Amino acid sequence: MFALYRFALILAAAAYVTTSSASPPLPDDGYPTGATTPEGAVCDYARALILRDVTLFERVVLPPFGSGESRVQYENYLTEMKFAISEENKHPTDQRHQEISRVFAARSLSKPNLTSYIRATFNFADVKFVDIAVVGISKMRIPVIKDNTGQWRVHPAPEIHPSLFDGLDRESPSTEEVMRKGARPAQPLGLSGVYKVEHENGYLSIRFDGDRCFLSGGPPGKFVENVETKCLRKENLLYIGPPVAVTKTEQMTRNVWVAYTIVDDRLESSHVEDMDNGEVFYKERNKQPQIILKKQLP
Repeated sequence: MFALYRFALILAAAAYVTTSSASPPLPDDGYPTGATTPEGAVCDYARALILRDVTLFERVVLPPFGSGESRVQYENYLTEMKFAISEENKHPTDQRHQEISRVFAARSLSKPNLTSYIRATFNFADVKFVDIAVVGISKMRIPVIKDNTGQWRVHPAPEIHPSLFDGLDRESPSTEEVMRKGARPAQPLGLSGVYKVEHENGYLSIRFDGDRCFLSGGPPGKFVENVETKCLRKENLLYIGPPVAVTKTEQMTRNVWVAYTIVDDRLESSHVEDMDNGEVFYKERNKQPQIILKKQLP
């Protein structure tokens, strides 16, 4: 799993075009930066890969430590990563722009006595992890170590030192989001009442109450009634999140929302979008809206 995250980020690095061999400036994206916080270290790590910046990569990752085979493996990994980033920087591509889209607050791992273990074994001060999403990539879980100088460093290959990150992939998804500095407040929905469409297998309705949204309807066997869900407006697009899963088996593995175009008294289906990485589905199919909800009379 962690190897998948790692190579996904390597591929993402190819999506940002730069022609200078010097380290480009960090983007003014409003997210944390610097080694004084775990979130800042992880954001800088993501920027190093997006910008294909070997110098920044070297600055944010944890230097080789310990001894024996694990140290050799980690040294080799860092060398391979720097080579891969340098090679990608030689081949500009026309892939879509990459940027940080969501950052979640750092969390400690649940395993008891882990901090005491890393202090006694490696003289590290703390260990945490940060969930982060980059446009074009799924949400990633990045471990960070606080060294004995008080600086946070990213460990990009946790599988090499599994004892430091025991249970990392079993931790629950993060929910406390770090807001971007200067982020705009959410756009008001500007909708009220009930929008509804009927079809041969049932119906779908969306009720708006201020900036809250409630779903009813659905196909047989998955019917819901007046269930609140997340909603977000961007210009003339309305994004509706999925209802909260009732059982563990129904939980969605991707944060996909349905987008509707607001047209007068109608909501016309536009596409489905992964809100963590910006991937769009069914855009071509919806050139002619497949679902049209009409506002109901009071």
